[in-house]
Amino acid sequence: MNSTARPTQYQMSVFNELRQLAADYYDFDWRSLPVTPRMNVLICSSTGAGKTFISALLARELKLPFLRLEYGGWIVTGARARGGLQTLSLLYSFLDRHEKGIIVLDELDKLATQDSAGEWTRAVHLEVFSVLDRRVLPGIVEGAQGNEDSPLFSLRPEDIQRRLERGYFIVGSGAWQHLWHPQRAAGFGLPSNRVDRPTYDQLLQTVPPEILNRFRADILYLGPLTKADYESLVKETLLRLPPEFGPFIREAAARSLEEAVRTQKGYRWIEELVASAIRILRISKSNKFSLEPAREWVDPS
Repeated sequence: MNSTARPTQYQMSVFNELRQLAADYYDFDWRSLPVTPRMNVLICSSTGAGKTFISALLARELKLPFLRLEYGGWIVTGARARGGLQTLSLLYSFLDRHEKGIIVLDELDKLATQDSAGEWTRAVHLEVFSVLDRRVLPGIVEGAQGNEDSPLFSLRPEDIQRRLERGYFIVGSGAWQHLWHPQRAAGFGLPSNRVDRPTYDQLLQTVPPEILNRFRADILYLGPLTKADYESLVKETLLRLPPEFGPFIREAAARSLEEAVRTQKGYRWIEELVASAIRILRISKSNKFSLEPAREWVDPS
């Protein structure tokens, strides 16, 4: 992640609430209480809103290690990893190396829509839920001894679980794109630049209770970017780029802004604008400072 990155104005309210929740988790001595508070937080966002970005930014600000686990890339225990670690082994190895950290479980919207009848899907569900419940499966740690395809652990399973219980702030996230409904402009019946924020009841109808019940009830929402959000994002981006990028990004933004709003490209749109500006700048500099034309090559032999 770029060391100069920071939340945009659009993301700041959710980022600040993440900060407060992380402070509740790390800075208050709740571990001595007779009741364990529910600390997992869920971010419901539209596609491309930057939910993983702000979680990683929080980890960098707190100087904590960060691990992102994706549903789509989950490798269940016992499956052939094809060069990568099975997901729980990867997680437990991370816990073994770091006393504290932040874990993001991404793409939980896909977890909610999958048919649970399949053996693979049921296995992924059980493993994801074990992480959200902060349970370590001892057999994975104990079975790693003498297995060259598994990481070596310096801690016992109960010590790894203690770290998961007491040292790791867990953020769940999902797009649930269909929950975001554009408002209608008065008298015209056309979508406006604003969207309705999903209610908790709407989320409950779409997201199975076994997922929602593993998080705090105060869900964080990052809705689709409006036209004004995209325009503000361009301005914020230009403040961080060399001045030479300005004309090309403004021109490209003007051409593609309506499409970005319509297709909800999110922050990928900014990346596309920067990439297109790089191409123009590279070619213009090459033409301006081109070297002497290459002469015909002659074989010295």
